[in-house]
Amino acid sequence: MFSKRKAFTIVELLITFSIFTIVVAISVLVMFNTLKSAKRIRAQVYLYTETQALMDTLVADIQRNGIDYEGYYARRVKGETTWAGNNYGQYGQTFFSPGSGGPLGGGPYAGVTGYGAFCSDGLSAYPDDCPSTLPISSSLDTNTGSHPFLGITAMNPSYIENTTFMNAFCESADGSGQCESIKNNKNNELLLINEAGDERTIILREKLKAGSVDLRLSKAVLRGLDTDNDGIEDAWTCSNDYDCTGPDGGPAIIDLVNTDNPQRNFLPLSPSAINVEEFYVYIAPLEDPYHAFGESDFATQLHPQVTIILTTSLAEAFSQGIIGENPTITIQRTVSTGVFSEVVSYE
Repeated sequence: MFSKRKAFTIVELLITFSIFTIVVAISVLVMFNTLKSAKRIRAQVYLYTETQALMDTLVADIQRNGIDYEGYYARRVKGETTWAGNNYGQYGQTFFSPGSGGPLGGGPYAGVTGYGAFCSDGLSAYPDDCPSTLPISSSLDTNTGSHPFLGITAMNPSYIENTTFMNAFCESADGSGQCESIKNNKNNELLLINEAGDERTIILREKLKAGSVDLRLSKAVLRGLDTDNDGIEDAWTCSNDYDCTGPDGGPAIIDLVNTDNPQRNFLPLSPSAINVEEFYVYIAPLEDPYHAFGESDFATQLHPQVTIILTTSLAEAFSQGIIGENPTITIQRTVSTGVFSEVVSYE
């Protein structure tokens, strides 16, 4: 006799196959999510590590240099649109009460006789006709250690003799208090200068490449030139590692570097995998304490320091395949500058 074995019915096979399919699908989904989660964790670790490394680079630059108050004054107060213009040295001039014998001054010193006297040619009016050189009678000027120089109201009554109304980032003659606003501390570019006053560093954000929404942090270094042989740098050009294409010999105002532009006005500090969403530096004090030794404001007499706020995320091309939103990180650090003396720009 033959024994009869009970076989699976079609329904049972379908149920078994369905359960197996569900188990496999769940397993694949779990494995897929695990891999994506691992990728996100790796991305977060990479982002944190690279952002900290970028911050360390900024801190090292600050600790080797001082605040370029002349650069900030030229761009924030004088309206300079480049980084190697002819207004360098005019911040230092604002601390000097002018000597006698020269023509009328301009700008905030309109109507002040003797301001800057003559250019080195002995004929042209300083500083309007030769803003990048020193006056022939600069030895007649007196450094009062305050901005603006003490006694300016006697020469130009429209200016209030209260130094809290004026600083390296703002000038106001009406006492409105706008120059005391915290917004003047906040800058989207970091301008530094070395102790010798012959090397300037510019750090800012720029586009990663054409059509990209990502930004990176980049740097340019300028070397000083003493064109009139008076011992003070009065003109600037890019160092050998950079290709300056700006009209004044400095870096050009462009959003594209390396990838889409053959010139290297700026060189990258951050890797291409990172998008620098925010970069702000808070400068304190707003006046160079080594120039403003005659000012009584306590805050002005503090050694300069920089607070850096840096927010980064993954660049668009590197954030694909990550679960959830693109990870971001914000770090902040405050560091004192490494220059503990006056950087001479005018005397």
